[in-house]
Amino acid sequence: MSAPATLYDVLSVLEPPPALTVSQWADAHRRLPIGASAEPGPWRTAREPFQRGIMDAAHEGADTIVLMKSAQVGATECLLNLIGYFLAHDPAPILLIEPTEGLVKRIAKRRLWPMLSATPAITVRIAPRQGRRASSALLQVLFPGGSLTLVGANSATPLASDPIRIVLADEIDKYPATLGDEGDPLALGLARTKRFWNRLHVLTSTPTRMGASRIEREYLASDQRRYFVPCPRCGEPFVLAWRHVHWTGGRTGDPATAHWICPACGGRIEDAERPGMIARGAWRATAPFRGVIGFHVWEAYSSTATLRRIVDGFLRAHRGGVAALREWQNQTLGEPWEEDAERADPLALLSRREPYTAETLPPQVILAVAGVDTQDDRLEMTSLAVGVGQETWIAEHRIFRGDPARPEVWRELDDHLRLPLRDTDGRHRHLVAVAIDSAGHKTDFVYAFAAPRGALTYECPSCGVCRTRVLATIGRAGWDRRIIDPDPSKLEIDRAGRTVLLYTVGVDQAKAMWVANLSIRERGPGYVHLPTSVDEEYVDQLTGEELATRFERGLARREWRARRPRVEALDCAVLALAALRLLDPRLEALAERLRQPPPAPMSAPAAASAVAAPHPVAPRRRFVPSPYLGGVR
Repeated sequence: MSAPATLYDVLSVLEPPPALTVSQWADAHRRLPIGASAEPGPWRTAREPFQRGIMDAAHEGADTIVLMKSAQVGATECLLNLIGYFLAHDPAPILLIEPTEGLVKRIAKRRLWPMLSATPAITVRIAPRQGRRASSALLQVLFPGGSLTLVGANSATPLASDPIRIVLADEIDKYPATLGDEGDPLALGLARTKRFWNRLHVLTSTPTRMGASRIEREYLASDQRRYFVPCPRCGEPFVLAWRHVHWTGGRTGDPATAHWICPACGGRIEDAERPGMIARGAWRATAPFRGVIGFHVWEAYSSTATLRRIVDGFLRAHRGGVAALREWQNQTLGEPWEEDAERADPLALLSRREPYTAETLPPQVILAVAGVDTQDDRLEMTSLAVGVGQETWIAEHRIFRGDPARPEVWRELDDHLRLPLRDTDGRHRHLVAVAIDSAGHKTDFVYAFAAPRGALTYECPSCGVCRTRVLATIGRAGWDRRIIDPDPSKLEIDRAGRTVLLYTVGVDQAKAMWVANLSIRERGPGYVHLPTSVDEEYVDQLTGEELATRFERGLARREWRARRPRVEALDCAVLALAALRLLDPRLEALAERLRQPPPAPMSAPAAASAVAAPHPVAPRRRFVPSPYLGGVR
């Protein structure tokens, strides 16, 4: 039988908790759950020493902490530690904002609740989720002295509700720019802390485009802290930066030879020495303190990263073109991407035209895609031939004149889609995907054409194997949209129950990728070739929009601005690019198959007994004059 409680025991419960920082609390109480962590068990900040300064900045008295980061540096774990600390040690109303409602539910299920359930210091303070309450309590945790609410930045209502002392805003560059009349979702969330003198805002994100990135703007307004590590040769502290990484062979070199060079003494530092350097490192401000604490950290500081993998990722991104390099810089270096050009230079494009046609493409072409733009009196189509690394040849631009409400225009397009492109070796390249814009006044006719052709329908007249997929598309603005959403909407188009799959094209991202590729000057991945037959009007259309920055309520917005009334060439090219992105073909593997020699001819007896009929000769392309390409066969 246990002894009765003494007065000392009762009074000890009323004592304030011992003074702890966030990192000290995490080391003492946080538990990493099995199944939700690569290293389950007690939390140890020493695993990633740079995280200590980020978490403990909550005690420095600043209203705002900013973390501009790469992927895989434990930012979410730091936010979870902040939640655990304030829930168990310093209760307060807390708001966690994620970019979307779907994402916030996934984080709640996979990260937050496993952490809450595995940490006894938290479990004793919250009611368990069970029965009917389990679903409703997923996004709200009640505890003595406060609450935790999880919301998506794409929903205005929960962002403008009760007062909040602590706002944790994650991946703010992925938030929508505005929520209609409600305004900026980030501003809505932060406004809920005005009543608290001891409020705290923690903003984290991987950056996107320079000048349009929220996290970049917030970081530049901070004291811009960087994590300095000592050189094992001279002892001088420096920042692990991409410019200090070297390897043999340049952009075609060997990642296994990657190492660091000290900027002070020039000494070579092997990557195996990096963990020890980071353990002895420290955060230093590189700008005056103006009320905001800011941190920048990238993948090289993570214990799970290796310099070899980082360099290998860069080399693969370089082979993949500008879009891949942009993603690598954002996700690996944690730095915003600066566009080389706001618009492609039409004079530069005209000066690099090459002598090829749709029937004399180079042998390195692997496949072809096309985009079709609909107008009230015509259809316009651009075909792109694609090689390894998405090196691209503009093969043809064709106009099908006539009202798209009449069937003969679509019959002409239908006939043309069956005709292959050819290379100089005489081999054909059929269109594997065609994206058609359904916006405008001819939507129903686009649906009627695409519905029966949404699967692989067109058989190659030469081999009977190649097929073309026709996609009905709708363009939508927004930098948070993919170039093309792989999950289409299924629309019923008539009383007979016929349906069409409608794919959404993220025109902002697609145009940015296309313009960036046009700006590449060195032949190879991403480079765009133009035939000698293109004229000035076509190139002006191809470069007829520019990416401009305008400010709305103090928030920079990057948007496309037309410089001329007609840009059908650009629209067609962007649709073709979206069709290619949806297929996501393994171009290197296909190129290897094309390099295989053709099968040896069969003997006469074998040929006579063969079941398969010989390939018929593919029809040749008809000559139709084009105002842009000077006529395409």
